[in-house]
Amino acid sequence: MMIRFTAAFIFLLALTSTQAVAAPCLSTEGLAQLEKTEATYMLERIPPAFKHAYNDQRIKLEVIAKEPSDTGGYEAIMNMSLPMDDLNEAHEILDKDPAKQILLFSQGYSLPDQPRLSASFKVNPQTLGIAHQDMLQVNALGKLHASVEMMYALLSQARAVTGTDASNNTPWSPTFTAKMIETCVESLPGQEKAQEACGCRATELSKHYGERTMENILYVESNPFAEATGATAGFSQLQSEVNRQCKPGT
Repeated sequence: MMIRFTAAFIFLLALTSTQAVAAPCLSTEGLAQLEKTEATYMLERIPPAFKHAYNDQRIKLEVIAKEPSDTGGYEAIMNMSLPMDDLNEAHEILDKDPAKQILLFSQGYSLPDQPRLSASFKVNPQTLGIAHQDMLQVNALGKLHASVEMMYALLSQARAVTGTDASNNTPWSPTFTAKMIETCVESLPGQEKAQEACGCRATELSKHYGERTMENILYVESNPFAEATGATAGFSQLQSEVNRQCKPGT
């Protein structure tokens, strides 16, 4: 009896060990968290045209577990699907500016050449942290980030170009309006009636630009290299008129 019990115990132990080895390295919950982490990282870093496409569900992200390899460790794969029209538009923009294309390519940047992208990366299974080296541009995930960032930087810049006769019929949301007013007030420290003046500016600008156009404009204005292209020249001219109209204390 003792021999049979011992043999059965060893069999169960071996079976449990085999199942543990065969089990996926990352849980379903862990993969979902990694997907959320990647989405948050890119939404915070990549210019607003990316956020607009993502919010419209035109960009798809998926993180899956990678099959175990001989090197050991825990790895995952991020798959991304980009809108084909955005990809084509970005290539058309860059094709019209060969000098910029050469400069960017010489610095290691390139546009995606297809709408479906994939990159593997190492993961700490306890913290779900992504290995730092995989975030660098010399590795797959870092290259994917840089490529998509370049693509949507070109699109945000192009979509910030407006004429002085631009018009908008869609009111800004209360949240966006409040954010614009708050940013404006912060730029006018100590000014009397700054809140009133900034409310006036937000009202007037909303008559010309939708929220998404405004976000693209703000991105360009915050980026010296993008602003140097003159993409927001039309906005600057119109804003000067709005600022005169809504001058604090008037």
